[in-house]
Amino acid sequence: MSGYQYIGLTPTPQQLKTIAFMLRHKRGYSFSDMGSGKTAASLWAMDMLFTAGKIKKVLIVCPLSMIIVTGK
Repeated sequence: MSGYQYIGLTPTPQQLKTIAFMLRHKRGYSFSDMGSGKTAASLWAMDMLFTAGKIKKVLIVCPLSMIIVTGK
């Protein structure tokens, strides 16, 4: 989604690929390595879909630190 203002951090190239994958596929899994930014990418994709009105609810299980970093 062009023009999106990323919240909190700046995404890495791998996170941008993960976000694009999540936006293209209704159901998908990210098996990226630990520490690769899967949670942040998931939160960004979720926010993009909320902003576009394509989803109304979501469940992401993540560390509390990620919720605090993103400010949501």
